[in-house]
Amino acid sequence: MPRVKTEEKSQAILDAAAKVFLARDFHSVLIDDVAAEAGTGKGTIYRYFPTKEELFFVSVLHGLDGLHESLAQTLTPQESPRDRLAAIAAELLRFVWNRRDLLTLLHRDEKLFARRGAEFKQRRGKIMTLVSVTIAQGIARGEFRPIDPEAGAELLLGMLRGLNLSRAAADTPEDLAAKALDVFMNGVVRRNDA
Repeated sequence: MPRVKTEEKSQAILDAAAKVFLARDFHSVLIDDVAAEAGTGKGTIYRYFPTKEELFFVSVLHGLDGLHESLAQTLTPQESPRDRLAAIAAELLRFVWNRRDLLTLLHRDEKLFARRGAEFKQRRGKIMTLVSVTIAQGIARGEFRPIDPEAGAELLLGMLRGLNLSRAAADTPEDLAAKALDVFMNGVVRRNDA
């Protein structure tokens, strides 16, 4: 009698895969490594995910979906755009704090998404939209100077990724979010107030 696939087992495999893929380069990861992390057999992994590439891809999508859900839950419509960006930045860093390389993984191995790039771009786009819409709202309200909201979203997320990768042991997500937002909002050029 064939074993029934369960959502719980799928989630356990995806969580294990994310840990293993984040710790090492894609090409050095073996399905045996993921199976050991998930506490299951290699055959079970292949029943759920027919190839290592598929497992990697689905684990990245799983991470992006979780990040989007986490970000969407933290935002309230009545917040000012500045406060919403602060909430997005802090929540994003909290989400990836123990998945330190998640954002880098998405860029480093993007060639793996060539066959299913539309799914990847759609998931990533949902996160980018949260940020770019917030920037556009700040522009519309006169709180931010007119910039390209999509470019601003890319820059802010890049800053957060860089700070997360180079963080010190004493850093917190909130501290790094505040540092990123300070540079993002105020720039580095000294302004003459006279």
